[in-house]
Amino acid sequence: MTPMRTPLLLLLPLLAGCVVDQKWEEFELSRAPFANEWVERGTANFEVLLAQGYICPDGLDARVYLVEPATPASATEPRPLALLLHGRNFDRVELSGLHPFDEDRLSTEWATNQVESLLGMESALGASARGEGAWVAALLEQGFAVAVPANCWGDLWHGRGDNDYEERFFRFGAYLASEAIQMASRRPGISAETLLVVGMGEGGRGLMELITDGVQIDGAVVDSTPDWLSPWLAQSAVNHAEIDVLFAIYYAELQGIVEPAAKLNALRALLERDSLVNAVLERGFRTPILYAYSSLDQNVDLAFTQPAADAIQVNYPPLDSRVLDWVVADHAPSNRDPAQARTQLEWLLGRLGLLQ
Repeated sequence: MTPMRTPLLLLLPLLAGCVVDQKWEEFELSRAPFANEWVERGTANFEVLLAQGYICPDGLDARVYLVEPATPASATEPRPLALLLHGRNFDRVELSGLHPFDEDRLSTEWATNQVESLLGMESALGASARGEGAWVAALLEQGFAVAVPANCWGDLWHGRGDNDYEERFFRFGAYLASEAIQMASRRPGISAETLLVVGMGEGGRGLMELITDGVQIDGAVVDSTPDWLSPWLAQSAVNHAEIDVLFAIYYAELQGIVEPAAKLNALRALLERDSLVNAVLERGFRTPILYAYSSLDQNVDLAFTQPAADAIQVNYPPLDSRVLDWVVADHAPSNRDPAQARTQLEWLLGRLGLLQ
């Protein structure tokens, strides 16, 4: 397997002074035109930034994609920032060297592909392309800069470098999400004073990690996120692969618990603590939010999504939340529907007084 997807990066004209990992020839990363099915070439640019020190299991620095409108940012009114988080980052290496879900999700190449697919980039198009990229299109229309970190650690955005050293890598998903915000806001003309967090699928779990880390979030979008993971534990024999990955992710807090039932109970408490349900019920999270799911989603069972929907509907001020059931046999469909993404973003920005 190659270290990462060379067709994109080797074509970029390169950022002065930026040296890529030692396995690569030295080259720079600079702005290149950004386009997808709903963003016309010439209207936006993107850069690939290296998150130095955030080492992926393959030894390469993690990447953060930064997408901006092509129009120059105002010197007095910087662009607001949206953090866009991808899903499917759930994996470990088994003793056999194999991966539990028949796919290596612990590489820079895999994570880069997830980001480019989420953005609907031309480099990700092909026979399996699903027409993604509606959310970045809507955000660019509203003048946002969009930071998209590539999670190569399979940690559901929870990792803070405290996993088992015997894994031979450290999981940094939570730290990378926060670092992506800092990296973007250090760029001229971008400010995190206004910050939206948009999570597709498992990417929505990053919202709870940012809440835990005290990041000030002005608005949130969560679509098709497996938030309430306790149902996995109710059938531990059937879901042993998923549970083993969770044990790896939560290693530090489960360390020393040997008895199987006690370990499962401890894991259940941790999963409930790190849920959006808990953020709403116990932490008083009331940031304006669009929470969407599909009762017919073939990827995420309703038992994982309905509890958060119920918690928001019962506890939120009605004007500050929208809870939508797409009622389609699809997963995170809003990222393939530009009209829907635009409509829901306009509602959210209207609540924040930011609608252009």
